[in-house]
Amino acid sequence: MRTTARLTRILLVVGLTVLGTGCGSPIPPGPIPVQLTAGKGAVVGGIAPAMGFPPPRVAPTDVAGTVTVLRGQVSWKPDGPGSFLAVLPTARVAEQSVATNATYRFVLDPGSYVLQAHFAGARFASLDAVVPYIEVTVSAGKVTAQSIPNECK
Repeated sequence: MRTTARLTRILLVVGLTVLGTGCGSPIPPGPIPVQLTAGKGAVVGGIAPAMGFPPPRVAPTDVAGTVTVLRGQVSWKPDGPGSFLAVLPTARVAEQSVATNATYRFVLDPGSYVLQAHFAGARFASLDAVVPYIEVTVSAGKVTAQSIPNECK
């Protein structure tokens, strides 16, 4: 009985030590603070990966690519009976390349933007190919977390 209690205490101490040092399970690092200047806001996020079927055993959290920031909002134009085509704004404000499992960070004036992702190494057959995007509103003094979703999910 004494041996069992002693063994239990040892295992408890070892377990707490492992958890206390962060070796028990990986904890993703927190976001790196974004320095905002007066009157500016920021948007941070990643590019969601396309998973396919079946999904890979180990998938990245975010994929590598280039993120383009366009000022304005998406508008829609008719593309046949009951069908519409997204028209993205054309005013390019910023662009940043990100590595796998990395995040983009843009410090911007307040307003409406569209973030568009181009996957690293992707070669599209036409200009009409689907390229993922997301609309975001940037507010002065605030950091908005907004990843670009995957279009094939």
